[in-house]
Amino acid sequence: MGWFFRKSKNFGLFTINLSKSGLSLSTGVTGARINAGKRGVYVSFGKNGIYYKKKLFSKNSTLSNSDEINNNEFSYDSYNSHTIKTEDVKAISDNDSIDLISELNYKIAVRSWFYPVLWLIIFFLMFYIFKNLHKDIIPALFENKQITYITVKDIELNVRYLPSRKSNIIGTLKPDSLYLMINENDPLWYKIYYDSTEAFVNKNFANILQREEPVLVTPEKIKSSNFELNKSKFWKSIALMCTIAIIILIIVANLDYKRKLLILEYSLDEFTQQLHTQFVSSFSQILDSKKVWQILHSSKVSNYKYSAGANSEIIRKPIKKLSLNEYPISSLTTNINIPHIGFSDCDYYFFPERLVIKRGKEFGGLLYKNLKIISGTVNFIESETVPEDASIISQTWKYLNKDGSPDKRFQDNIELPVCKYSSYEFSSVNGINEILYTSKVDAFNDFFYF
Repeated sequence: MGWFFRKSKNFGLFTINLSKSGLSLSTGVTGARINAGKRGVYVSFGKNGIYYKKKLFSKNSTLSNSDEINNNEFSYDSYNSHTIKTEDVKAISDNDSIDLISELNYKIAVRSWFYPVLWLIIFFLMFYIFKNLHKDIIPALFENKQITYITVKDIELNVRYLPSRKSNIIGTLKPDSLYLMINENDPLWYKIYYDSTEAFVNKNFANILQREEPVLVTPEKIKSSNFELNKSKFWKSIALMCTIAIIILIIVANLDYKRKLLILEYSLDEFTQQLHTQFVSSFSQILDSKKVWQILHSSKVSNYKYSAGANSEIIRKPIKKLSLNEYPISSLTTNINIPHIGFSDCDYYFFPERLVIKRGKEFGGLLYKNLKIISGTVNFIESETVPEDASIISQTWKYLNKDGSPDKRFQDNIELPVCKYSSYEFSSVNGINEILYTSKVDAFNDFFYF
């Protein structure tokens, strides 16, 4: 519907209208008319050349093949834009699942003692190591020794390469600086270290300074000292403390496991066991599908000609994980397999009698009788690599004309395959809402009909 400008010519009860779309015939009274033309039948209201019109029906009322692309039976197609996501996990539980869900929420909230104890032990060991290194080990590696230095006061003293006034000057001693003396064998000169080089300064202008400093002892002295005894005691004490720490951590880990442990035993007779085996087996068939996607968002396309003929745009993402047996918490012990589907923001666990949903550290659940699963097929325009097991039912163009032919105005107008995929929608009155696509047709049907 919309506003437009037109020119017209009256011929009795009928009026011939001329516009850029061609000729059309209209009839009616002033201000309200019915128009039939190339584009279909319209009713219009207005006067003085400005009109409001609405299309009643078109010349061709059947859908073309391009209209059906990406169309499916799910309810979200009735919305212009719709995000597919399970609501608050806490709110989806039914009355029959409250006890199990409460227990799961309690167990996952139990705080572990293991890591706080581990960090406390590491801190204690590091404190002990540093304390004993400074007390027993490091002191045993050093001894106090008289070190002789050369210094000068108030003057700068020339440093020569050889013990002679005629020798080259290689630098000067700065006042109050200390330089290590090598010897004083020469009667007139001190031999010193100057910038890592042996050099000489005149005794008449230099002063000697002696002081005790710790120096690293020689390997021979280390062997004859208490170092080896101290080192042996140190490592023995470290080994003893590490052994005690391991024992403590094992005890704490065992206590944690018992605090978090949830035992769920199913008493299954032969017939029930057979049913559950079939239940898991039917779930396993989804693993045969080369691709399984989660549908995140669906929105209506405003102009199908620029979307390869699709009437809805789908945002999808590969399923995070599929497993035949995975538990919602690591401390759960049970005698059955629990199939699992990992969606982007939540996980579905298929127990024998109910579905359990986990998001973060929160759980929800409901019996299968309260869960609705709708299956169907969709015609999907595949812009990515076509999975090996997909069924290609037709081809379309990235940009279309009204008759389905390629729009030659676009140079990158490529042909795209239209694939037939299976779709599965999980829903409940309490807020479950997830949709799967499988590249293999009917990949999840056995589980759906189980």
